[in-house]
Amino acid sequence: MTATVILECPFVNLPETHRSRWGEGLTADDMKKCVWVRPKLVAQIEFLEWTESDHLRHSKFAGLRDDKNPRGVVKEHAGDSGGIAPNPVDCITMSAPRPE
Repeated sequence: MTATVILECPFVNLPETHRSRWGEGLTADDMKKCVWVRPKLVAQIEFLEWTESDHLRHSKFAGLRDDKNPRGVVKEHAGDSGGIAPNPVDCITMSAPRPE
């Protein structure tokens, strides 16, 4: 794993600017304790909805995707299924690497 360690956070939406009503959120101080790695895998996540603070509600790991490049994955919204009616639980792949 040492080869994939990077110095800066690869996500453009961090640190979060404020804590949620439950006290969650990744602040700049919290980030100092993190070890960041280069995105290499894409996960499929099932979830109920996006919260107002842009977090997943009731998320569940559904598996890894080997058909997607981590650099090309973006946040998907309900209805982005190409004409297929979304089921009650949205399935997304998500990775947010910093632009180079």
